[in-house]
Amino acid sequence: MNKWDNRPVEIANLVNPSFCAFLIHEMVKGYEEIADENRGITFELFFLALPILLHKPTKELLPRTTRTYMHSWLQSNPKVRIGFASRAREMVPYTKEAIHFLMIRDLLIVNEEGFISTSTSRLRIRIDSEAKRYLLDYQKKAKFIGKWFALTGTSSTIYTMWGVSP
Repeated sequence: MNKWDNRPVEIANLVNPSFCAFLIHEMVKGYEEIADENRGITFELFFLALPILLHKPTKELLPRTTRTYMHSWLQSNPKVRIGFASRAREMVPYTKEAIHFLMIRDLLIVNEEGFISTSTSRLRIRIDSEAKRYLLDYQKKAKFIGKWFALTGTSSTIYTMWGVSP
């Protein structure tokens, strides 16, 4: 991965560590809304969030409700899995960078069982109203992904559905 100063502007803007951290944080919050109390999300699910959310065709096809089963949706939309493994692999360094961003700011907590949840610290973002509209869609989709993951099953099941392995 290139140093921040050496990244092309488009890449730097899209995979900005704070933006990616925001998406992952929102995904974890969504997961926590559905999952058993004090359980938290598994580490490996973090690596699926960005390739789903930052791929516009996939993000736009996501269902509006968690009543749509992930397995059924993936069968109805097989094109979202085309190239997913390579996108996921390419996003690993940016996902790690975002996790690091969240961890050093104490925004995520790892419990004794190794599950991860949000802390009581708040993720603060200062943005103008135009950026807020843009981020609202991403926030909604990130929370949706978290809820969907919580309802779908184990991380190995989810990875299998997407055709990848940790």
